[in-house]
Amino acid sequence: MDVRVAVLMVTAVFAAGCTEAGRVGDAPIQTSADSAAPACVCDWYLYNRLQHEAGRLIDEGKTTPLDELRAGLARGSCTLPLASPSPDDMAPPEIYARCCESVLVLAGVWKCDKCDRWHVTISTGFVITTSGAFVTNYHVVDNAKHVTLLAMTDDGTVVPVREVLAASKEDDVAVLRIDAGERRFRPLALSTDAPVASSVCVISHPARRFYTLTRGVVSRYFLVRADEKRAVPRMHITADFARGSSGGPLFNERGAVVGFVKSTASIYYDTSEGKKDSLQMVFKECIPASQVLKLIEQK
Repeated sequence: MDVRVAVLMVTAVFAAGCTEAGRVGDAPIQTSADSAAPACVCDWYLYNRLQHEAGRLIDEGKTTPLDELRAGLARGSCTLPLASPSPDDMAPPEIYARCCESVLVLAGVWKCDKCDRWHVTISTGFVITTSGAFVTNYHVVDNAKHVTLLAMTDDGTVVPVREVLAASKEDDVAVLRIDAGERRFRPLALSTDAPVASSVCVISHPARRFYTLTRGVVSRYFLVRADEKRAVPRMHITADFARGSSGGPLFNERGAVVGFVKSTASIYYDTSEGKKDSLQMVFKECIPASQVLKLIEQK
C-alpha cells in the first residue's frame, strides 16, 4: 500500500472506523477488513515524511530560497488557463474523493536554535491548473523565519515551490507554482457562486490532522480596511478550521472553490483587565474567490 492509498482510499474521512493495522515501511496505517470501507489518514507518517524530504531536498540544493519566492510577491497579475465550474451538484463525500488530489500540504521549512533538525510549519494550498499553479495566503509565503517553501501532494510526493506568479498583500492572496514534473493535476475551478446561507465545506490540515473535511454555511460577506481609502471583501463561514488550515479551499455544492481559509477571531464575554473569559463565538474568516480571479487573466 502506498501513501495515496493510505490517504485517499476514502469517500469521506469521517465515514467509518478502522479495524486492522497494516504497515507502510515502518509507519502503521490503519486499514479496514472491508475493502469498500475507507482507510484512515496516518498523520504522523505524513508529517515525518514531509520533514524528512524537506531535509533531503535542502541538502541536495533542490529548493528555491524563500527570499526569491518573497521577491515574487510584488507581481500583481498572471495569465493562466482556468477550469470551468461544473453545473452538477456533488455530495460532500464526492467532493472529498474528487478534490483531495488537488489539495496540497504546504511546509515552511526552518531551524530552531536548540537542534540541528529541519522543522516544518504546515499550511494548505489548492491547485488551479493542470501544470501545478496553486493558491494559498500571502502570509504563508511572507514569513522571514522560513528558508524555503515545499508542497506535498496527495500521494506523499514532496516537491519544491518554484515561484510566485501573482500576489496581493491586502487581499492575503498568493498564486504560486510547484515543480510538478510530468504530473498533471485535476485543476479546481474558481467560482463566486456562494450566497449567504449556502452550504460549503473545507478541506485543510488543521494542527497536522491532514485532509480534514468540515461543513457549514456562508454566514456573511463584509469589508475590512486595506488603508484609509480602500476596503477589501471577506467572508465568514461556520465550517471549522484551525492553525494549519490557512489556504484551505472552500467548496460550494458543485465542487468549485468559492474562497479559502484566512484566520479565526474568538469573541469573549469578558475581556476586562486583559483577561479572556467565557468564549462565546469564533468567527472563521475566508478570502472570497473573486480576490483570486482579479489577479488572473485567463488564457
